[in-house]
Amino acid sequence: MILGILIVLIVVCLGFLAWLFCIAPASPRGDFAEMKKYDYAHRGLHEKDLSVPENSMAGFKAAVDAAKDAGIAISGSISMPFGSPWEKEIPLSDVKSITQAYIDTGITEISLSDTAGVAYPSQVYNYCVEMAKEFPQVTWWMHFHNTRGLAIANIVAAMEAGFTRFDSSFAGAGGCPFVPGAAGNVSTEDVVHMMDQMGIKTGIDLDKMIAIGKRVGEILNHDSSSYILKAGPASALIRELPTGQAKANNAK
Repeated sequence: MILGILIVLIVVCLGFLAWLFCIAPASPRGDFAEMKKYDYAHRGLHEKDLSVPENSMAGFKAAVDAAKDAGIAISGSISMPFGSPWEKEIPLSDVKSITQAYIDTGITEISLSDTAGVAYPSQVYNYCVEMAKEFPQVTWWMHFHNTRGLAIANIVAAMEAGFTRFDSSFAGAGGCPFVPGAAGNVSTEDVVHMMDQMGIKTGIDLDKMIAIGKRVGEILNHDSSSYILKAGPASALIRELPTGQAKANNAK
């Protein structure tokens, strides 16, 4: 298991942070600091909405060049690379083709986004190993929705494959409008708690994450999917043994 690495977490509800803490825009133009392009891994859905992913990407190159000239960071996302409501598993060759199209456009920071919440650990590990091997120039992010309770396990699988950047959201907020029963992104509080338990140094204060998660849940009137917001961190479970039970154990 990987220990002591820095796990970078990005919180998808940054708008709430900006509102709560008055974070100023960071781009030289004073409006935004980063652009992100999204493409479906499911070719049929992509073709229905736009065109084939490779053609869509080629038409986006001018925007990439303009963003770079303006000092604006740009990244890409491949949505539902592990499976979708319309195709049980996406061929890895399709995911590789979209990745190469991103690179050809000048984008080398890419996330694999399981918005459908269908990924499972062995699949994630195999995909991550293969993608990292074939595209070593890419800075990879992983994005897991916790629809079927496997997001944390998928993060561990990706870590074992060498990936260290993961999206998360306070209180597990989020969803996916065209995926039945979709849950939000994996909870920031749950991910940071897991890292702490595993001895992985993130530099993130769990208590502050819990406080923010609770506040975000209040603002959204959101029934949180975060286990840590519901049960608290494992360290809070340490209690003195009840007096009656202690006597019974001593009697044995």
